[in-house]
Amino acid sequence: LAQRFRRRTIAVASFDGGEPCSGSITQTMPCGNQEAEQEIVDCTFKPWQAWSPCTHTCGAGTRTRGRTIAQSAAGGGAPCRASTQQLEHCSLKTCDNDRPCKLGPWSNWSDCEVLGMQSRVRKITQQPRGRGARCQAALHEARVCTDIVDCDTRDWSAWSKCDRTCGTGQQRRHRDVDRSPRNGGRRCPEELTVTRGCNIAPCSKVDAKVSPWSDWSRCSNSCGHGHQQRKRGILEWPRQGGSGFTGTLKEFARCEGNATGCIKCVDCLWAEWSEWSSCSAPCDGGQRSR
Repeated sequence: LAQRFRRRTIAVASFDGGEPCSGSITQTMPCGNQEAEQEIVDCTFKPWQAWSPCTHTCGAGTRTRGRTIAQSAAGGGAPCRASTQQLEHCSLKTCDNDRPCKLGPWSNWSDCEVLGMQSRVRKITQQPRGRGARCQAALHEARVCTDIVDCDTRDWSAWSKCDRTCGTGQQRRHRDVDRSPRNGGRRCPEELTVTRGCNIAPCSKVDAKVSPWSDWSRCSNSCGHGHQQRKRGILEWPRQGGSGFTGTLKEFARCEGNATGCIKCVDCLWAEWSEWSSCSAPCDGGQRSR
């Protein structure tokens, strides 16, 4: 039985660490249908020949080996279907102008960040050249921090003295930060100073007090109708919300002059009221007059 062959060549050889070609470059199979009256003989191959020299004297290359058919198939025997040539990758030594990638040492671990992570880096100290090994290692690493420190505060201080003795005052207390958080530890509480009400009982009220009336003054006229006055003053101003004094501090009254020889009497006539004076206190009750 006749045989037919086919062949392929390498279009692009591997380079810079690329995957080398592998597999058959020549194949054979029977052709036609020419069976004859003869003994059935299967196709057989001769042993493989020695490998050819590597295509490169340094770095990565390829080499081949072949074999031939020792016995062609006959009488309807099984034809040869395996390859008659093989190709494989070969590497003898590193070329003088090739150099591999080199990495520098790792840096120290960084301080821990807010999320409790720290990192370190390293650099490429030598770039690869030619067919040298490529850089395939990590340049950055991260890990969870192991020395996390939480915030710690001191005990609350004693309450301060109340700022008022009555009528609702205020007092305060505080606490200090004894240790600040580090490496993503628990934060310090926002409340470091608090206040509260104190002495909320109402203060005792003190009302305003006035003095007794003075004696009446002499009559303003010695003859006929006249007027005379008397007055009183504020002895104690109101305190703690006490009531102020409401009333007059000066009084006028008619009087008759009894001097001898009065001819004509003139009645008294009031002038208009003056404006009210300013209050004597800004709060807690005061006095004003007109």
